[in-house]
Amino acid sequence: MSQPEAARKSGRKIDWYKWLAGVIVPLVAALIGVKFFGGGGEKQTANNFTLVTDVTVIENQYQQATGQPLNDENLKQLIQSAVNLAKAGQNEASLKLFQEVASSVPVAAVYNNIGALNAETGNLSASNQAFQQALAKDPSYKPAQHNLEKMGSLFQQGHEFEHASTIQVGKKAAGAITDASVSDFYQFTTPPGPRDIYQVALENGSTTLEPNLMVFDGNHHQLRDCGNTEPLVHAYCAFPAEGQSEYYLQVEGHSNSVGPYSLVVTSLKRADRYEPNDDFPQATRISLDSTIEANIMDDQDVDFYLVRSGSKTGQLTASLENNSTTLDPDVTVFDGNRQQLHRCYYLEPVAHVDCTFSAEAQADYYVRVAGQYSTAGAYKLTVK
Repeated sequence: MSQPEAARKSGRKIDWYKWLAGVIVPLVAALIGVKFFGGGGEKQTANNFTLVTDVTVIENQYQQATGQPLNDENLKQLIQSAVNLAKAGQNEASLKLFQEVASSVPVAAVYNNIGALNAETGNLSASNQAFQQALAKDPSYKPAQHNLEKMGSLFQQGHEFEHASTIQVGKKAAGAITDASVSDFYQFTTPPGPRDIYQVALENGSTTLEPNLMVFDGNHHQLRDCGNTEPLVHAYCAFPAEGQSEYYLQVEGHSNSVGPYSLVVTSLKRADRYEPNDDFPQATRISLDSTIEANIMDDQDVDFYLVRSGSKTGQLTASLENNSTTLDPDVTVFDGNRQQLHRCYYLEPVAHVDCTFSAEAQADYYVRVAGQYSTAGAYKLTVK
């Protein structure tokens, strides 16, 4: 018998507002909790992919698929561990456990989590496959549907310089060309240090995308255009960059091609220990009769050295040993007032260049090393 009915028969006064508070308010709260909080069974990743974090959801899907409850306690503990790692943001560790779980519990929620974690770690090809596996188990499974919709917009907040997505040098980023008429733009800043050669490495996550990479400086001036006219597993684009400077990267698909990819910008560490020494004021002081090892990075690189003659008078020789098969060396000697004394070069790559000049005692001399015809490569230099 309800409280109002009992009160009416007993003649007691009904305290209606207390009865409403005790019945209606908890009911509304329960409904709000279900609608807005989802029972705490889902978690959004950093890139807004949905992870299922309620173990009972996985257990229920297993029972629906097999007709048997999930009674293996070790397996249940493995699922809980995978969920805990995902909640803690340890994506790679959680992914490994969910992949292990999938061999015994191949249900939609497990495949959905594998897809979300793969997306977070930059493997969009595996991510897409896992979401498709989730929907094959349950075509109406909303977390997997939501996640597939996110695939096309991952790391694509902007399609122009002003709204470029920020990435970090050395950190893998993931994206997807879903509309052939739209390019993806990224912005990154090189770390402090001398000018160096950097490289964009793009891993193709499909058999359809024909990637084209373009690199721009901070003023949007194009530095490199590295295109491919066929689908490739990898695409590379090397470019010179100053330290602690802003650059942009554009990714597009040739011939209306689309598909997912991941990319990373890294330093090739071509700058030698004497950089920056690209002009007279920055010339690196070296010792007489000592051999140094250095390199010309590219056609924009020139190396200047400053050496003191000491007590020697007469002739000194700037001797260059070519350590590459690509450098066509050009050696020029200047006096302390930066007046050219002698220039030595050949019209083809050679093993050695000896540039002899007259020297006075206790005087400073500059040696400039460059590559002719945009050549580059490693060398050894000795002034003796």
